[in-house]
Amino acid sequence: MTQIRQTRVWLPLCAFLKLAGMCYGQFQFPTENPKPVFLVHGILVSGNNLAYLAARIIQNNPRTLVFNTYAYSGLASLTPLQQQLDGTLGQEFKNFSDAHPEGFHLIGHSQGALICRTLIQNYPQHNVRHFISIAGPQAGQYGIPTIIPQPMPLVELPPLLTVGSALFYNPIAQRTLSIANYWHDPFQDQLYLRQNTFLPYYDNRIRSERSASYKEAFVKLRRFVAIQGPGDGVIDPWQSGDFSFYNRLGTVENYTQREVYTEDLFGLRTLDEDGRFIKYIQDGVEHFDWVFNNEVIEKYILPNLD
Repeated sequence: MTQIRQTRVWLPLCAFLKLAGMCYGQFQFPTENPKPVFLVHGILVSGNNLAYLAARIIQNNPRTLVFNTYAYSGLASLTPLQQQLDGTLGQEFKNFSDAHPEGFHLIGHSQGALICRTLIQNYPQHNVRHFISIAGPQAGQYGIPTIIPQPMPLVELPPLLTVGSALFYNPIAQRTLSIANYWHDPFQDQLYLRQNTFLPYYDNRIRSERSASYKEAFVKLRRFVAIQGPGDGVIDPWQSGDFSFYNRLGTVENYTQREVYTEDLFGLRTLDEDGRFIKYIQDGVEHFDWVFNNEVIEKYILPNLD
């Protein structure tokens, strides 16, 4: 990581800490060397959205190096996900990983959590130790976010949502819009597998020449932490954060019952059986508040950093 890039991250954080009354002089530096942390923001926001979380991580251990990416901020976050993996963000991730062979921790929020998972799979040489997914659509997104009043129950929505699938399941949308890459229609599974050019491949539901490396990269993780909750209001279903998802009846099927787990398609079952898959459910937290909620940070995020 370049000195310019380090400065870009550290100066705003230092200013934030001082304004909050948390300047370095108030700390006794711990003797251990904590693992660096790489942060990835969600859709339609920037690294600014994770500045508070970055500050809390540094407050907890001032020796921690935090890299908070600003790649694909704002409307640029709608860039197709594979382009983001192959572009600036993917290069930042590779550079950071290569610079820290001793290992580092990766944290992503919302769409950024799915990006983190696929960054790992896309780069088998990664040095990620702990991956923390905060309210991420790991199994995909389907339906109207619950923060928007829904006109009818999900099982009665397919005719309406079929319009969304028609919009997203075509080559143009897949090449131009990130959301299309993880739109997952449980009522049209074959269409999803045929037309979605991203998520089915990283889930290894569609085999490719990279399927083996996707799994190999994922099982390298020493810990995968999924944080989610029923009050989210954006991720639909909210259980997508731990790979649970709607079945063809429109009810949420636990991740342990899904093919990606039973067939261990990309290594989730391996991590779970080894005790390396940790799940936290916190009610009462809305989607955009996860990274500002002190209880979430103190109970679920900081304890998983070292």
